[in-house]
Amino acid sequence: MNKKYIGIIGCILGIIGCFLPFISILGINYSYIKGEGFLLSGLLIISMILIIIKKEKFSIIPVIMSLLLYLFRTLSIIKYIENLKIGFYIILIGINCLFIYELLLYINNNKK
Repeated sequence: MNKKYIGIIGCILGIIGCFLPFISILGINYSYIKGEGFLLSGLLIISMILIIIKKEKFSIIPVIMSLLLYLFRTLSIIKYIENLKIGFYIILIGINCLFIYELLLYINNNKK
């Protein structure tokens, strides 16, 4: 499998995860799109565009920004860890796919 597809799949999963239930507090489900989800979705779309047009060197910037944004949100809701829903995990898988893509890209560039 081409490493480009890993990055694109990660972007798509992250975008889809923003619209799914993220956390449930007092029986009310919240999706990530109500918070920083628009920003995260925008960063993931920018990453996907950069991957598709083969500007991989620049795709690291929105990937790191997406990872930091998601990390800060996760740290702020850590006390509600038992109430996390599928959207949280789908975004986590997507961002991990993007991180793996960037890692494979870095390893491949250092071999040359």
